[in-house]
Amino acid sequence: MKVRRFNSIAGTVVLLVAVVGCVRLHELRPVGRNPAAVGTIGANVDANKNTLLDVRLEHLAPPPALDPALSTYVVWIRPIAADEFINIGQLAMQADRSGRLRATTPHPEFDVLVTAEPSGTVRDPGTFIVLEGHAKRP
Repeated sequence: MKVRRFNSIAGTVVLLVAVVGCVRLHELRPVGRNPAAVGTIGANVDANKNTLLDVRLEHLAPPPALDPALSTYVVWIRPIAADEFINIGQLAMQADRSGRLRATTPHPEFDVLVTAEPSGTVRDPGTFIVLEGHAKRP
């Protein structure tokens, strides 16, 4: 019994280390509009060789505090060698002023922007850039 339990625990720890060890974590830098904002983007590879993104932000100002016309945050990526940013999703802001977005993209490396927008369906990033960075999968 004790041997089985140990093997099970050891197997779980090895699996956890293998999964966690594959995620590449990138810091997002605040831009002048919300200097207290903090963010990271985790990048990993799935079985289909897509990039799995996990965007986590903290200390976000409510979008209307930046401008009354703004209502949400949007995460954007611009693949290397591309000219335009792609809207990968709206970030739901929590009561504690944090937010998280999980998304998938086929692109292995890209620039990242987080902007405050009037809608989550905008096609181009607006001028209210809150965080920026660069990410690539392992």
